[in-house]
Amino acid sequence: MATETTVGKDNNIHDYLMALDDLGQPKVLDMNVPNGQLSSGLLMVMRLIIMRKGTQPDFPDMGVDIVGRYRFSFDEELTALSVDIRDQITTYLPELIPATVDCQMDKNDGGDSKRLFIMLGLNGQTYLLIYDTTNNSLKYLTTLEDKE
Repeated sequence: MATETTVGKDNNIHDYLMALDDLGQPKVLDMNVPNGQLSSGLLMVMRLIIMRKGTQPDFPDMGVDIVGRYRFSFDEELTALSVDIRDQITTYLPELIPATVDCQMDKNDGGDSKRLFIMLGLNGQTYLLIYDTTNNSLKYLTTLEDKE
């Protein structure tokens, strides 16, 4: 995934995607977007959650590796996942501090873990991400609230 990220004035993160919009201009994700849209800060946190440690040789500890480390996790490991995501944001995305992370497991009637809900508080917005352990997908669902 080739993108270029720049930080503008007021710590606003612009993520230039490798695609064009309807007017032929490069698509840009902005951290200061209206409610309900994917922001560049959230996209970078999602990349950190999926990334395996060692993917970036210059930063060997970068990444949470949710698929390898937390796919078959239990409720007791959710606190460690929350701390791990928060530490990754603090270390590699300091522009997004303060960030809050809360993880909860959704179980079906049989007791098997199917989905993991990750609530991220970034820049006054609370986002809900869903990691589906059955098909290994991380989805951005919605913006939960506006704290402004």
